[in-house]
Amino acid sequence: MDAEGVPPPAVHRPQLRSHGPASPTWGRAAPTLTHVTEAGADPTPRRARLGLLALEVVALVAVYFLLPLEGSIGLRLAAYAAGLALVILVVARQLRRHLRSRDADIRVDSLALAIVLAILLFALTYYTVDTAEPGEFSGLKTRVDALYFSLTVATTTGFGDVSGQGQLARVLVSVQLVFNIVILATAAPLLTRTIRSRKIGQAQQLGSQP
Repeated sequence: MDAEGVPPPAVHRPQLRSHGPASPTWGRAAPTLTHVTEAGADPTPRRARLGLLALEVVALVAVYFLLPLEGSIGLRLAAYAAGLALVILVVARQLRRHLRSRDADIRVDSLALAIVLAILLFALTYYTVDTAEPGEFSGLKTRVDALYFSLTVATTTGFGDVSGQGQLARVLVSVQLVFNIVILATAAPLLTRTIRSRKIGQAQQLGSQP
């Protein structure tokens, strides 16, 4: 109150609203644990990503060797085709993301895993066809033979010890060759470019540190 006993007028103070959680500091949002990274960058540590990718590859290979091959051959081939379509979808999605923004970071682990899955699916297809129709392939008797043949076709380093003899076998090998040209030839430059850009970014960060 003043000397005349009249209380001073109330002063309206605007309240600040924070979109973050409550903080001990008035008017300021509490810091979160997630730090800001570059657009599209994966905040997961590099070693953790590589370890997770290695575990996923081992799991896929284990499923390849342990998966029971029972039921209709048509249903099994349809399932393999659906898996291959999923692989193509993953690669196409990463390619579209890269083309929309040249600076966009792509998921190297997703592409690598998709390529491994495609090789295993082709190997399962070869082994399934050979067990159902003996004579379609020459020199292909086990799942190891099928995986070996799929790898040689994927890398175009065939040695001739395993080959497609029947018409169905040659059609399947032709499909994998087309897959190599269209999908792998597209994914390989993306993987190389992304890995190179990450190494350059890490070198720049190390150089900027005092």
